[in-house]
Amino acid sequence: MAPFTTVTETRPSDQGTCRRIHLIGAADISNIASLTRALDVEVAAHPACIILNLTRLTFLDSTALMAILTAARNLQAAGGTLTATNPTGLVWRILQVTGADTILMPGAGTF
Repeated sequence: MAPFTTVTETRPSDQGTCRRIHLIGAADISNIASLTRALDVEVAAHPACIILNLTRLTFLDSTALMAILTAARNLQAAGGTLTATNPTGLVWRILQVTGADTILMPGAGTF
């Protein structure tokens, strides 16, 4: 599997400041600390939104999905939103099978 990395950028939006995080490689239990840390840092900044670009994410396991859903819940509690865009292949299928697509991709829009 490809090594896991994140790349983060900030963009202004009509909602306020949005953070875009590109998840790259395979997110699984072997690197869950890195994913959780990256998400926690972004959620703690209280942006209006966080957008996860999943274009280059090749795999995610249940621990990675739980970290993403937890970040979404925590940001929502702070008044923000976390959405995901551009899942492909296996990642898209995992989101569909688990129902996470309905939470993370309302309307299935892109950024």
